[in-house]
Amino acid sequence: MSAEADKALLLMTLDVAVPIRMQQIAHWSIDRILHKAECQRLADSIAEHGDVILFRSGGKKNPTGKAFVELVEALARLAYMPGGVEFAGRVYKSDAQLAAPLGLAKVWPGALSEDDSREASKIRRTDR
Repeated sequence: MSAEADKALLLMTLDVAVPIRMQQIAHWSIDRILHKAECQRLADSIAEHGDVILFRSGGKKNPTGKAFVELVEALARLAYMPGGVEFAGRVYKSDAQLAAPLGLAKVWPGALSEDDSREASKIRRTDR
């Protein structure tokens, strides 16, 4: 697969996985979602193993799958920060983020939403 095809596949998969994980953790307290030690662990894991997401590695231990799950978890948690989180031109944002403390993630102000309906489970993803 070409690099462009790999990137497209990663982004499409994230567009499905991140909102699903956001829904799964939506009932958690904001303190649990943004728990400092867990967020630091996720950041360290992504920094250490992020290359296997870009350059897939299979096998019995499946490091690509494990690294992908960590990335999804990090993006889903950061979606609860004010303004959400941007990754590769995508913005993942939850309306339930109002109680989150400021300053932990880059804030993207403005109207980035596509749909503000209740049917969207208060989760929005937009392309920049």
